[in-house]
Amino acid sequence: MAVLERFLAFILLTLSLIGILLSIQHPLLQSSKPLPVSSLQSQAYCPPCPPPTNWTSCQEAVGSMQEKTLYLCTPSTGYHCTNITITRPCMPGKPVTYTIPWNTTRLTFSTIIPDAILTSYQRKPRLPTSDYSYYATDPADASSLQPLIHQAEAYARILHTQPEFLLTRLVQSLPYTPDAYAGADEYPQYPLETLARGAGDCEDTAILLGRLLTLLGRNASLIRLPEHMAIAIPCPPSVTPSYEWQGEAYCYVETTDPWPIGRIPAAYQQEQAEFLPLTPKPFIMLDWYANVSRSEEVTRITTHVLIMNNGTRDAHNLTVHVMLDATLDDRVYNQTQRSIPRLPPGMTREETVTLTLPRGVRTRIHILLTARDTPWKEAVSSWFTS
Repeated sequence: MAVLERFLAFILLTLSLIGILLSIQHPLLQSSKPLPVSSLQSQAYCPPCPPPTNWTSCQEAVGSMQEKTLYLCTPSTGYHCTNITITRPCMPGKPVTYTIPWNTTRLTFSTIIPDAILTSYQRKPRLPTSDYSYYATDPADASSLQPLIHQAEAYARILHTQPEFLLTRLVQSLPYTPDAYAGADEYPQYPLETLARGAGDCEDTAILLGRLLTLLGRNASLIRLPEHMAIAIPCPPSVTPSYEWQGEAYCYVETTDPWPIGRIPAAYQQEQAEFLPLTPKPFIMLDWYANVSRSEEVTRITTHVLIMNNGTRDAHNLTVHVMLDATLDDRVYNQTQRSIPRLPPGMTREETVTLTLPRGVRTRIHILLTARDTPWKEAVSSWFTS
């Protein structure tokens, strides 16, 4: 009986304590009264935004541009749908569109690549140099890349960020793939080739981002590391510099993965970076062929010298020296030179030179090309008897 009395007393005490707790207005027990959004930020959310509009047709486009309206909702818009209009050129060609995530929204980048320009890049020979800055300084791609710049700048104003961050994320979103041509040791792509293909390896994406940042007005540079290529840009505020080059602090930018600006992969943190500044410069290539005719007393050699500027800037003050060497050092049987004041990019100049020398002597054709703003080039034939 005493046990039953103690049990009943325990039940009454428990019920009393529950009543006391319920009488206290403790917030954890007020599940029926939600806390205000201001005190629980995680409850802030974006409402459903209107879908993006279609691109305007070329007939309706103003100033030969197509327009598309999108709606963004992020913390920087106060969790409200904000409309933005982006444009791209109205011209025949291959449309390319990429959509990337950014905070709580998605950003669309789009442009048109004219078929003729893309074909010209695909047909360009790959230059015999490891300086890939030539691929990121060709001006013919600007009309297709500028819309991406303008779109990044428009997004950045609404999102309160820098356009270079958005362009970096755009390039980082492209899949990594090996070189486009099977068996190619290295086959660097021009920026429009990478955009049209939608993929590339480290040098391809670095070339693309370098070109975009240059068009944006940033002092970007390619950097070469062992078995890798990336980008370096002047460091944004609050980002620790990765390198110092020509007295300025630069930050590493990875283009194959979505790494933040300034973070260097562990494999390259102790490696020396070679800077390849993105400044236009000439790239001179030399080719030649010759015809030989003989008379009883002399041999006449007509040499056709082809000088090609495959770079991205004019070459100035070129001089072509054509010599018929003697077997003794620094001796020649005959020689002449021609001057070329200027050779624009994409142009080939042919110089034809005829020299004579006695019959029956050992000689070779020796061509030397010098210029004010490009390394000298040299070509020689095998020794032969005139």
